[in-house]
Amino acid sequence: VHHYGWRLPNYRAGITTGACDGTPHPPSVGARIEHNLIHHARHMGIGFGGYEGRIAYNVIHDTCAWTRDAGPIYGYSESDWSVARGTVIEHNLVYRAGKTPYPDAYAIYVDGIVSGVTVRGNIVVWARAGLFQNGGQANVWERNLVVACSIGIKRGDLGYGINHTRPDSPAWKNLQKNRALY
Repeated sequence: VHHYGWRLPNYRAGITTGACDGTPHPPSVGARIEHNLIHHARHMGIGFGGYEGRIAYNVIHDTCAWTRDAGPIYGYSESDWSVARGTVIEHNLVYRAGKTPYPDAYAIYVDGIVSGVTVRGNIVVWARAGLFQNGGQANVWERNLVVACSIGIKRGDLGYGINHTRPDSPAWKNLQKNRALY
């Protein structure tokens, strides 16, 4: 999968398993994205948002060429902690993520309040941050190799910040409505 997203570059992943941009697309369940070569894109390579998915054995390079705050492997949820729960991202090779000559992308980016994702055994070379969790809970990061990145592992607090925990936010309302699930 290569040279895609030229007319509409943002949030046009080469492969996606559901909404990864906060829009209400139906998510997949049990989707597998395996053994792909994904390269030369203006934005992300793989967008994940489904449940119990597997993203494995992919080679992703030269993505996120026109964007910042993006990732070759990217998942996002603004209002539901269960989005992407059970997804496993393992044994991928991700390199040259972001604009040249300075990388601006986060290679494997678990954004918003995405929770319950396992990221293991990946190799990341040349990105702003190799692994980035920007909120969420119960994510597991293990045995990843990060080389030539400005930041190896970065953790944000978006899932705990004012946008998601104030009483009138969609995330807080959803949490209160579905308390038993969480």
